[in-house]
Amino acid sequence: MSHCHHNRRRHQSRSPVHNRDSQQDRNNHRSTGYDKQADSHERHHYSIQPNRQYSHFHPPVLATTIAEIIHDAEKYPPIVQTLIRELLLERKKRQLIENRLNMREHDYVHLHAQHEAIGNNLALLKHDYDQCRLDLKASSIELNELRHHNHQLRVHVDHLLIDDRQQMNINNEMFYSKRQRKH
Repeated sequence: MSHCHHNRRRHQSRSPVHNRDSQQDRNNHRSTGYDKQADSHERHHYSIQPNRQYSHFHPPVLATTIAEIIHDAEKYPPIVQTLIRELLLERKKRQLIENRLNMREHDYVHLHAQHEAIGNNLALLKHDYDQCRLDLKASSIELNELRHHNHQLRVHVDHLLIDDRQQMNINNEMFYSKRQRKH
């Protein structure tokens, strides 16, 4: 057990300055009357448990889940309670960020679907537009052909009328010439 605490202490104290700071912190806590029982505990077990933060935590408590620690927050020293409050605040922030992210993802999916629909509509409209242009071209060609036929028909009708007049004239002449012969 002392081996574990030794490792933990070595891990925490990286520099002499850090050691001085943590000693200063201990002194500050002592002067404010913080947890006198833990102080006496610390003096009694100083060689075994130099890190006062864990001096009154038994190994099973260290193995406790975060959820259990949060549930029993008032059992722990103020520093742990502060850490628990910060943790809960961070969790709430994370939840808000996740909610916002989910909303953004939902908006993105919705906008992406709209974008796809608009793209499809544009493709359909372009197809319709191209079809209309082809129809217009075909109609224009057809109209020109009809005009041409109309012109040919007029010319033909004119020829027929001329021929008819000529035929009428010939008929009239023949009729008159026959009448004159009779008389």
